[in-house]
Amino acid sequence: MITKFSLWLDSIFFTLLKPELLGREIRKNKNEIFFLSFTVPLVVIFFEIIASEYLKGLDYLLEGNLAHQIFLSIAVYFFNIFVLTSFLDGFLQLQGHKGRYLELISIINFSFFPKIFFLPVLTLFVEFNFRPTTFYNILSLGFFIWSTLIVIQNLSKIYSFSLWKSFLFLFLPKIIIGFLFILVILFFIINLFSSGLNNDLLNNLQFNFSNATFILFIPSMMFASEVAKDKRK
Repeated sequence: MITKFSLWLDSIFFTLLKPELLGREIRKNKNEIFFLSFTVPLVVIFFEIIASEYLKGLDYLLEGNLAHQIFLSIAVYFFNIFVLTSFLDGFLQLQGHKGRYLELISIINFSFFPKIFFLPVLTLFVEFNFRPTTFYNILSLGFFIWSTLIVIQNLSKIYSFSLWKSFLFLFLPKIIIGFLFILVILFFIINLFSSGLNNDLLNNLQFNFSNATFILFIPSMMFASEVAKDKRK
């Protein structure tokens, strides 16, 4: 028990103070750390829900149905972490790299640890009534960037990527999945109401699909360009 807690503390230490070495620490005990790493997002999800409800007022927080929100948020997180990491690990293996599925999940889980400070910091702005909503959005963006940089640094260190290529590897699966999801929804809506649409509107929708495809094409080409550069090296 003490050993596992020590592993957890070591991972937290590297996450906050030496994030680029977090992946190396996880590789030493990846099976044990894998399960321990899920304690971080679970605590962070709880804190984030408390923060969002607290922003609306203490009375609203006490009356809110937190259990339902926490359960739904955890379900969404688990779906995202397993599906998106599968795509990320798959892209990496297609480039000839070793599969590191468990390690990647652990790194992403621990990268959420800085968000634990979100609630204490937000509380100061709420208590002093100093633009709490504005700073809620600023803090959300700031902690998201912090967590993202931790993952990018570790991808760069583990796979000897440039930071730019690590960024593309991390976000390209999300862009593709998001685009496909929106595309399916839009096609469903068009098929549902196509009988009542005029030709001009249908042409306009087709034009928008073309634009959307072009937008997806840009990051894909950037990704391909980075891969091609590495192969030339």
